[in-house]
Amino acid sequence: MFFSKTPGTFVKHLPAVTRTALEKTGALQTLQQYSQLVSQIQTQGQTVQTFDTGSVLLSADDAKIG
Repeated sequence: MFFSKTPGTFVKHLPAVTRTALEKTGALQTLQQYSQLVSQIQTQGQTVQTFDTGSVLLSADDAKIG
Protein backbone atom coordinates (compact mmCIF):
# COMPACT_ATOMS: atom_id res chain seq x y z
CA MET A 1 0.00 0.00 0.00
CA PHE A 2 2.82 2.43 0.81
CA PHE A 3 4.54 1.77 -2.50
CA SER A 4 1.56 2.06 -4.82
CA LYS A 5 1.91 4.33 -7.82
CA THR A 6 -1.73 5.32 -7.41
CA PRO A 7 -2.29 8.16 -4.92
CA GLY A 8 -4.61 7.34 -2.03
CA THR A 9 -4.18 3.56 -2.11
CA PHE A 10 -3.05 3.43 1.51
CA VAL A 11 -5.86 5.66 2.75
CA LYS A 12 -8.54 3.49 1.12
CA HIS A 13 -7.58 0.62 3.42
CA LEU A 14 -8.01 2.60 6.64
CA PRO A 15 -11.26 2.56 8.61
CA ALA A 16 -13.19 5.84 8.42
CA VAL A 17 -12.56 6.51 12.11
CA THR A 18 -8.80 6.14 11.62
CA ARG A 19 -8.80 8.39 8.54
CA THR A 20 -10.70 11.05 10.46
CA ALA A 21 -8.30 10.91 13.41
CA LEU A 22 -5.25 11.09 11.12
CA GLU A 23 -6.74 14.02 9.20
CA LYS A 24 -7.40 15.94 12.43
CA THR A 25 -3.79 15.57 13.59
CA GLY A 26 -2.23 16.19 10.17
CA ALA A 27 -0.59 12.77 10.20
CA LEU A 28 -2.53 11.62 7.13
CA GLN A 29 -0.78 14.20 4.96
CA THR A 30 2.60 13.03 6.28
CA LEU A 31 1.77 9.40 5.45
CA GLN A 32 0.70 10.40 1.94
CA GLN A 33 3.93 12.37 1.43
CA TYR A 34 5.97 9.36 2.53
CA SER A 35 4.10 7.13 0.09
CA GLN A 36 4.65 9.63 -2.73
CA LEU A 37 8.37 9.87 -1.96
CA VAL A 38 8.81 6.09 -2.10
CA SER A 39 6.87 5.94 -5.36
CA GLN A 40 9.15 8.59 -6.90
CA ILE A 41 12.26 6.73 -5.78
CA GLN A 42 11.01 3.51 -7.38
CA THR A 43 10.04 5.32 -10.59
CA GLN A 44 13.62 6.56 -10.92
CA GLY A 45 14.83 2.95 -11.04
CA GLN A 46 16.08 2.69 -7.48
CA THR A 47 15.61 -0.33 -5.27
CA VAL A 48 13.78 0.50 -2.06
CA GLN A 49 14.01 -1.54 1.13
CA THR A 50 12.13 -0.84 4.36
CA PHE A 51 12.88 -2.13 7.86
CA ASP A 52 10.44 -2.95 10.65
CA THR A 53 12.95 -2.35 13.44
CA GLY A 54 16.23 -0.56 14.01
CA SER A 55 17.50 2.92 13.30
CA VAL A 56 17.00 2.76 9.52
CA LEU A 57 13.44 3.11 8.22
CA LEU A 58 14.11 3.24 4.48
CA SER A 59 17.08 2.46 2.27
CA ALA A 60 17.35 3.10 -1.49
CA ASP A 61 19.99 1.78 -3.88
CA ASP A 62 20.50 3.41 -7.28
CA ALA A 63 21.62 0.78 -9.83
CA LYS A 64 22.90 3.52 -12.15
CA ILE A 65 25.53 4.57 -9.61
CA GLY A 66 26.38 1.11 -8.28
